[in-house]
Amino acid sequence: MLLTTIIIWPQLTSKRVIIVRDAGFYFGRFYDAAMQIKTGHYSFFQTNYGFQQSGRVINALYGPLFAYFNGALLLLCNNWFTYQVVSIYLLCLVAAGSMLLLLHYSGVKKVISVLISLIYLNIGLIPAFINASSFGGWGQALMPLVLLNGWRMVKDPKKPINWLWLGSTMGLLLQVHLLSALLACLLLAPFFLLALIKRKKVWKDFFKAVALAAVLGSNTILALLWLSATNQLASPDAYNLAVSGLKLVSQQTQLGNSYGQILPVFALLIAIDFAGNLLLKQKGPAEILLLAWSMVLLLIASNYFPWGYVQKQLPFLATNFQFPFRLVTIIYPMLLLSVALTVQKVLTKKNLPIFAAVLAALLFLLARPVYQTNQLRTQKLSPKKLLQTKLARQGLDPLLSVLNYGSQADYLPVVKKGPDIGKAYRKQIASRWQSFGHQVLPRGKQQLSWTSKGGKVILPLVAYQQSQVALNGKAVKKLTRKSGGFPVVEAKKGKNTAVLTFGIPLWGQVVILGCWLSWLLLASFFLIKSLTLARNHVIFMFIKRQKTVGV
Repeated sequence: MLLTTIIIWPQLTSKRVIIVRDAGFYFGRFYDAAMQIKTGHYSFFQTNYGFQQSGRVINALYGPLFAYFNGALLLLCNNWFTYQVVSIYLLCLVAAGSMLLLLHYSGVKKVISVLISLIYLNIGLIPAFINASSFGGWGQALMPLVLLNGWRMVKDPKKPINWLWLGSTMGLLLQVHLLSALLACLLLAPFFLLALIKRKKVWKDFFKAVALAAVLGSNTILALLWLSATNQLASPDAYNLAVSGLKLVSQQTQLGNSYGQILPVFALLIAIDFAGNLLLKQKGPAEILLLAWSMVLLLIASNYFPWGYVQKQLPFLATNFQFPFRLVTIIYPMLLLSVALTVQKVLTKKNLPIFAAVLAALLFLLARPVYQTNQLRTQKLSPKKLLQTKLARQGLDPLLSVLNYGSQADYLPVVKKGPDIGKAYRKQIASRWQSFGHQVLPRGKQQLSWTSKGGKVILPLVAYQQSQVALNGKAVKKLTRKSGGFPVVEAKKGKNTAVLTFGIPLWGQVVILGCWLSWLLLASFFLIKSLTLARNHVIFMFIKRQKTVGV
């Protein structure tokens, strides 16, 4: 809490909301979820409140359960400044807490564990969330829990896989950040293979974990597969992989850009860890695998890897993966665990010079990024990237009414080849939506009203194959759509109304309901188990005290 306060101190004192990069996109997501909760007009697929009330599908493909959690948090905070600050504190607590749990399970002493956990807040995509609302930060915050499951596979001879923990962890990632869930599979793969080589009995618990994760993430999986099978969906923006790998820099050069940069002191720490693993004896296959896999991925994530050639051979990576440095989500937990284990070994052997050097490097690695981020946030608090205090603390609606956001083409329906869909969205919806009257009806329906001179009108809505449009009370049987899914209707002279509905078949409703119920049951199970453990601990301490008093 103290370290997070130091990092975001310029924002706390200025009381402003930082709008950089993807902030508007995620604000639109959570605002939609918040208004669904507030009004009771739920719509799993159709976005009726956020994204210019266009009806496009967003939250169903971007972690729906976590979107509703953030929506509820947004309602409690009641303004964007408070929400942004609270969400940063939550992220840092989850990130440091999950790393602390991993290190505790691995037998690392508390002082080292706390120091490593604090360092974890200052590297990779966690600073990217703090400074630029990059949602991969939540994936990195949860990744130590994934590594804990992988570490258990190679360290626990009796029960290498706790299927309940592994399944619930992967299910949670599916509900938070889909790409992070895919990266988690990449992280776990070599640990699972080593467990198989050691002839551990893992298959039964592995399939049980897979089944649990599939059930817990079934709503996201359903949405992605169903929409992709019935619509041609636009891909996210393409980026040049050859220039978006990890770089070695002397200092952070851009607000929120530390995720693509490695400071020399961190590179030195990795070198010390590598040398320590070579010099220290009694390194088991698990420790060797941990360092080797992280080093291989570090090379792949860097600019030294031939990403230009890879992109030519696999062009879909430019839109679906976009940035090689995203691999730090799984690299940094492994590297820091390896560093912690090396420091623990050095400490055990009482090699004070080496321990002092590593400790100094760790402290510098903690202090340097905190100082630089603080300085960058102070310099970058300009009116162009911020909304003033009054607007930030005025409520939820004013910010999104003036913020031009959500113009990315992600998962808009491609009806036919044409101009850039993102530009078409900005032209047909982002610049026109406020000229129409909007009203959200029960059962997740969106109603538009406008006055027309008659003739064809492009509605500022997004219609998929599953969408239905009713014009002036009558269903449009043969709906014409522009590329991007914008419906074209023949309006009458005078006042017109159009209603957009997203049709979900019965089997889809059953899957979504079953997913929510599975989370409710899982949460109830963990709550009951936690209360039982707490009660047993209290009873144990009471009996111990009574015996002490008796003696």
